Amino acid sequence: MRTERRALAGRSMERGEAHMIGRSDFQHPHGEWRPVIFWSWNGMLEKDRLRRQIRQMKEAGIGGFFMHARAGIQTPYLRREWFGMVQFCLEEARSNGMQAWAYDEYGWPSGYAGGEVPRLGPAYRAKALVELEHRETDAAYRLLGHDGQLGRYYYQWTAPLGNPRFLGASGVDLMNPDVVQAFIRHTHCVYEEHVGEAFGTAIPGIFSDEACLMMERGGTGNALPWTEGFQSRFQEAYGYDLIPHLASLFHSAGERYREIRYDYWRLMVELLVNHYSKPIFEWCGARGLAFTGHYMGEDHLTKIMRYLGDPMPHYEYMHIPGLDYLGRQIHKSDTELCAAGGTVMTVKQVTSAARQLNKPRVLSELFGGAGQMFDLRMQKWMIDWHLVLGVNMFTPHLLPYSMLGVAKRDWPPVIGPQQPWWSHAGQLHDYQARVTYALSQGERQVPLLVLHPMESAWELYRPQETAAVEALSDRLAELCLRLLDAQLDFDFGNEAIIARHGRVEEGQLIVGSAAYKGVVIPACTRLRPSTVQLLRQFHGEGGVIWYDEWACAPIPGLLETASFIPAARGLDIEELRLVQPALCRFYGKEGDHPIWLHERQGAGGKLLFLSNLSMSGQVRGELRIPGGARGELYRWDGETGEVSRVAATAGEDGALSVRVSFRPRQSLLLEWKEGAGAEAVGGQEERIAASHSGPAVRLNEERTYGGIVEIGGFNVAGGDDNLLLLDQFQCRDEEGGGWLQPACAQDTEIASMRTRLVRTAVAVSPEGLPAQVRLIAEPGICHSIRWDGVMLERTVADWMDPEYEGYGVPARLLGPGIHYAEIELRTECRELENMYLRGNFKVVRCGPKQFRLHPWNGDCDPSDLVNSGYPFFSGSLSLRTEFHWNGDAGEEHGSRWHIYCEKPQFAGAVLEINGHAAAARVWEPWAWDVTDWLVPGRNELVFHVVNTLRNVYGPHYVPHDERMPYLRRVVFLEQQHHELVLQPFGLGKVYMGYGLSDRNHKKE
Repeated sequence: MRTERRALAGRSMERGEAHMIGRSDFQHPHGEWRPVIFWSWNGMLEKDRLRRQIRQMKEAGIGGFFMHARAGIQTPYLRREWFGMVQFCLEEARSNGMQAWAYDEYGWPSGYAGGEVPRLGPAYRAKALVELEHRETDAAYRLLGHDGQLGRYYYQWTAPLGNPRFLGASGVDLMNPDVVQAFIRHTHCVYEEHVGEAFGTAIPGIFSDEACLMMERGGTGNALPWTEGFQSRFQEAYGYDLIPHLASLFHSAGERYREIRYDYWRLMVELLVNHYSKPIFEWCGARGLAFTGHYMGEDHLTKIMRYLGDPMPHYEYMHIPGLDYLGRQIHKSDTELCAAGGTVMTVKQVTSAARQLNKPRVLSELFGGAGQMFDLRMQKWMIDWHLVLGVNMFTPHLLPYSMLGVAKRDWPPVIGPQQPWWSHAGQLHDYQARVTYALSQGERQVPLLVLHPMESAWELYRPQETAAVEALSDRLAELCLRLLDAQLDFDFGNEAIIARHGRVEEGQLIVGSAAYKGVVIPACTRLRPSTVQLLRQFHGEGGVIWYDEWACAPIPGLLETASFIPAARGLDIEELRLVQPALCRFYGKEGDHPIWLHERQGAGGKLLFLSNLSMSGQVRGELRIPGGARGELYRWDGETGEVSRVAATAGEDGALSVRVSFRPRQSLLLEWKEGAGAEAVGGQEERIAASHSGPAVRLNEERTYGGIVEIGGFNVAGGDDNLLLLDQFQCRDEEGGGWLQPACAQDTEIASMRTRLVRTAVAVSPEGLPAQVRLIAEPGICHSIRWDGVMLERTVADWMDPEYEGYGVPARLLGPGIHYAEIELRTECRELENMYLRGNFKVVRCGPKQFRLHPWNGDCDPSDLVNSGYPFFSGSLSLRTEFHWNGDAGEEHGSRWHIYCEKPQFAGAVLEINGHAAAARVWEPWAWDVTDWLVPGRNELVFHVVNTLRNVYGPHYVPHDERMPYLRRVVFLEQQHHELVLQPFGLGKVYMGYGLSDRNHKKE
């Protein structure tokens, strides 16, 4: 394998053995630590546009991109034109110091090669084992067996061609080695032919997406994975015929049904690992490519059973194992944000296997489905959650090449220059790169191994009755949270990986390159004999084993399993801490949100990453570092790159303690260095303390502001043009010649229309509008547009996407009253998309779905811009005011003057005072130090605020969409068509006061 790929995946660990954090590397992190974004190629690719987007990525701190064919792509996939664009992007990436990663499929799931593989014949197409209550004569079904007692028939179903999901082809059978080799020939080898010279350098690796045992299910939910020849493979592996026992896979029938299910799933998982993951891993490794990506349905045991069987054995055969983290939830439900259960498991499965199998990088594809409101503040919160769990490579989903058609609804948010906050995105990407770099140094301290109950799910699962598996998954999720809330880090122990790489040495259970001092058995129904034997040996050499009695009651079999192991004991959190008493610990107040802790050990020091993941709760407490009195503590600020010595107290017991206060969603990166005045890390000559001649910083500053005054009187002083959404259309009644009732654009049936005419209404206030506006439509929809019968001229829209069409509406056509834009649709148009009016106006709501245009003026309520004339606005607005300051310096408090916002509803803001611009804020604290720019008397204050694409692109008719776990495309098609729902946008309350802290307090 080429050294370039090894450097990408392994440099951090090699460096971490010698030292902790290099100061220069932290302040200016290398591109390998920066995000590698999913770049959706979803239109007709043009070089100028590709170049522009690559440079926009670079300016925003992106380190690379996955070139990802997706719905809407018009450049022929894997043809000469495609690779011409790939080669062009490789050259652009090189010139910009970035990396261009390959992606192995048209859309997802991986394996069908854009339809080429399933068209090779029925043997290559997806298979399923289907249970039916009747005989089936369709040629897609082949009878395998019949259970007369249950009255059930069992068929091998072969997917027919014609599935739109697979470009008119079908899914494929990835358990069949011939299928996978065909996939490699049609995809990987074609890449090698065209751009193989860049493998391991400009193309570091290739992404596999959503590979699975089964996606298509034969038209029924009562189906399981199958592959050609499985019956004979099963007979060879276990010595008995599966066919007479097929009913046991669907029903709890017979005395051996659990054993039969276990055998079935174990073989299925082995086939996918050995026939898909391993060959691709070996093919990539031989060519210097990093094989990365993720598998389908990793986030709950029930989903794993539905799609995959077991994800963890696959990670041995990935150079950079990864996961897919959909939606906006984190680890548990919260009144502030809806969440799905079991999500810690998703991450821990990957980070555990990576640690055990010596894979330094772990990738997460994240943000997909979180919605357009998921701004930089929320992205940082989710990144911190990943960081504290051990992820150190991030792939944001999704930067669209084009915004046409489905792109606006393609698992939003858009992560790209189309977003109003994109000009500030570099702050997030710098932060993420710095902390990712830091948390890739040294060795993570993980004292506990939690056995993963995946194989118990095998014997409990029935495709139409999943309650037992759901209970098992929920119990596991509860155990994970109990441990993490207690700052007891753990890895999962997968029994297949333990069987291959497990051993006992010197009283520790070793799995690959990871060592554990304690083992926890969760709720489960079985363990492999090889696992039990290893646990016996571990206990015999002094290892301690616990079982989760708190969770065992609903799940049969746990106590029987635990009884195999001498002296297994019920789970006790305080007892667990004794496994590794040298670990650091944060002691919070009872009732506060728990702080999660990621600890790493390096040469002569420790790294600590602590996160308050609460969205609203402040947390106060004490951090204790056992034995830390012999060293010093430093804060590494991921936002600024600065390093500060921390004021701490040495105790008589030799521990170092420090009082800490966390804001909501705040994280801290700390380094403890052994020995006073320890040398700066990173090979630098100076001592770290020498760069901090001032006093040590305190981590518990909570001073309230004094002299607080509220600042009001804001008006809109400028910004981007306003928008009016046009989403209600009437079709021409072909019988009576009139117009039908309005309907939303996507509900308007136009495919069979003969007249090809639709219209939309626009209301204008009695004052009329004094200036031209522009009607914006997507290409391929409008043959012509008439405004009150006057033909409009087509021009470029100069908004959002270069392909959008603009139609100028002159002021003379914008008088008081109702106006109609009548659209003659193109013959080829089959779907109607929303349209927009853009111009210098205000928009006032006058009904559930009715709005009226008014002449622009600067009046507004800065705390509620949506109801101040900007309901559909997307962009930047400048809000200006003046205030008087009496010159009071507040020096008796040793303080400085700050202006701060309370409960703002924007995605980012730049504060400008008396012509001086402060740095943008994109997450808490929403405070700016303005001391040096204040003048006695009149002061001019301007906020330049940005929002998101939510109110322009929706979903517009889904109540509380911000609380949904994730937004799929289908949500936009199933909108409840009642009153339009908009999300707030505004400054909140603005105050000025003096103080040292960033804690915002309302004037009393």
